[in-house]
Amino acid sequence: MFNHKMDNPQHATVMALPEPADLQFLDHRAIQLYALTIGEKRLPDNTGLGKLTSVAMAGITAHLDDGVLTLQQARAKDLLLHPTALEVVIAPYDYNDTKIGAGVHPGLIYDTLIVVTTETLTCSLWISGGLTGQYVLNHAGNIPVTDPLGIGQIKAPDNYAFNDQINAIGFAKLAAGTGWEKLDLPKP
Repeated sequence: MFNHKMDNPQHATVMALPEPADLQFLDHRAIQLYALTIGEKRLPDNTGLGKLTSVAMAGITAHLDDGVLTLQQARAKDLLLHPTALEVVIAPYDYNDTKIGAGVHPGLIYDTLIVVTTETLTCSLWISGGLTGQYVLNHAGNIPVTDPLGIGQIKAPDNYAFNDQINAIGFAKLAAGTGWEKLDLPKP
């Protein structure tokens, strides 16, 4: 299992890609993605401000095609990873606890965490929306994918409905016994 330690600066979230020769820098680090493209599908399906933000911030994007995961960022060389396995989970986020998100959606919202394992490293990709994770589960091609939380069983037309269904179940119940309980938010 991926062991991401936010309290350790060595394991901080990556916001800029290293040079290809320093690829090992990504081992056991989280990479914040602004977009993931699989085939012709771009995730999350941002519109308006979300799309402008990702362009303005020159964030990291990823493309998954034919078993190759390409990480890209403006003014950086592409990094190619050859995943041998993917593990897809979701992580709760209290968007209402921020000034921007106050009142946008009642309850927690969920981001997707994709643990990428290659022959030489393990890293994670963080990206908005739980439905992003569902899409990866069903469209990873020939890469073995695991779904320890069972998010592939949630039927939802959009991320709002997905969030509501996970909140009705309770993240703690969904994560119980999976090793991913650590992603649950502390209770107030």
